[in-house]
Amino acid sequence: EKSRARMYIYRASKKSQRRALELHRTLSEEHSRDVSARAADRKRRLIREWFESRPELRVSPDVALADRKILEHIVPKLDMHKIEYKAAEFEISLAQEAVRARVV
Repeated sequence: EKSRARMYIYRASKKSQRRALELHRTLSEEHSRDVSARAADRKRRLIREWFESRPELRVSPDVALADRKILEHIVPKLDMHKIEYKAAEFEISLAQEAVRARVV
């Protein structure tokens, strides 16, 4: 049951990332950079919140964000996929908003 849930989250994360990439192709370079930067900020914020909700780890979120290897060893894959999924969904909503603004 647990592995099924893990696969669902993994697939949803990858699907959202592909959708975000497709939407980026429809944006101007400036809008695409802006959307990417805002999505990256959101992902960093989600990771920071994950660390702050687990004070027993005694790892500074800033240190973990600065070193990808620390991040990979501390954050379970399932949690990282959830974070990536949330960040990709946020990126999709920003890209859709930019497309709508351009059309209107």
